[in-house]
Amino acid sequence: MCEVPSDQISEHYQPIEKLASLSVGNKLNALESKALHLATTLREKAGIPWNAIGISGSIMAGLTNEKSDIDR
Repeated sequence: MCEVPSDQISEHYQPIEKLASLSVGNKLNALESKALHLATTLREKAGIPWNAIGISGSIMAGLTNEKSDIDR
């Protein structure tokens, strides 16, 4: 496991918070919309609460571009 000293951490990303922000966002790009739809479907089918699912990767970090995809 790779570790970064805590004094060198500049931002701590929260997957659950990112998904929550997508669910109330008005201006989602195509990838964010697809990810939100996937998360909504998974949540509904699995019967889990919103605070048990999140978004990670480039979407979470705000690094998406036209070539970004959803990891499976």
